[in-house]
Amino acid sequence: MEILIALVIGMTLGYIRPLKEKQLKINGKLQQLGVVFLLFFMGASIGSNDEIIKNIGSIGLIAFIFSALSVVGSIVLVYFLSEKLIIKKHKGTNASNNGKVIDECTTSYEENI
Repeated sequence: MEILIALVIGMTLGYIRPLKEKQLKINGKLQQLGVVFLLFFMGASIGSNDEIIKNIGSIGLIAFIFSALSVVGSIVLVYFLSEKLIIKKHKGTNASNNGKVIDECTTSYEENI
């Protein structure tokens, strides 16, 4: 809960008083340093846990399968949604031209010349 409170306070302060260019550079470096320390201490914690070290192979395999299935599922979902939701505008009808088929690509090209 403390992490969420700190995040909301930081967002509020950033919204009220945005950082200047120099402050943004310093902030970016501090963030990177914080991530490096976080990864270091997470690695130290994992390395000191004998149970995790014994099962590192199966944990890695499960993580790989989970991530691969997530990627495949995302690709399949985007493919089917794009087929259903994206309207192809190469050819179509327009009510103002009495239902005649027009080629919008050619029309827009000719208008730009």
